[in-house]
Amino acid sequence: MIIKRFKENSRIPISEIRRQQAKHADDIIQPRTSDGELNPKFVEKWGTKNINVSAHDVKTMAHKSQRLARVLDDQRRKTGK
Repeated sequence: MIIKRFKENSRIPISEIRRQQAKHADDIIQPRTSDGELNPKFVEKWGTKNINVSAHDVKTMAHKSQRLARVLDDQRRKTGK
């Protein structure tokens, strides 16, 4: 008699999936949150390259982190927006 350990559509145990998610968590950070605001974790990890930064983004980031707000403001000035 065959005993099924996992669901029929998955042969990978949940513990292994969670381990892989934790291992690659920094690689799947999105640049913006679901509200459309810049994600501070993304800016810290990957910087501001290829992100369109607006004055609103700088203002909202200033509430979270002054250092990151300065980085965003410098990027905004370089791109001329």
